[in-house]
Amino acid sequence: MAINPSFRMYEIDEETMLPVKVHTYVFDHKEENPQWKWHHELTEYYLMQDLSPSSFDNLSDRILYDEDLAIKYHNT
Repeated sequence: MAINPSFRMYEIDEETMLPVKVHTYVFDHKEENPQWKWHHELTEYYLMQDLSPSSFDNLSDRILYDEDLAIKYHNT
């Protein structure tokens, strides 16, 4: 399985300097006119409250026990 190149852009809170959003863009090189396309925002995609360590801990538990979510994570 080939994985398309991707990159992430981080939105940072100017006061706290903490990340508040993470946007992922992908490049599908198999398209006729390939270009970078927005794919998802991390908190929305994985139904996270925020980007705090506790939210990532919760996400890791959900991935461990939810096979569909684990597959989604693996394929992203």
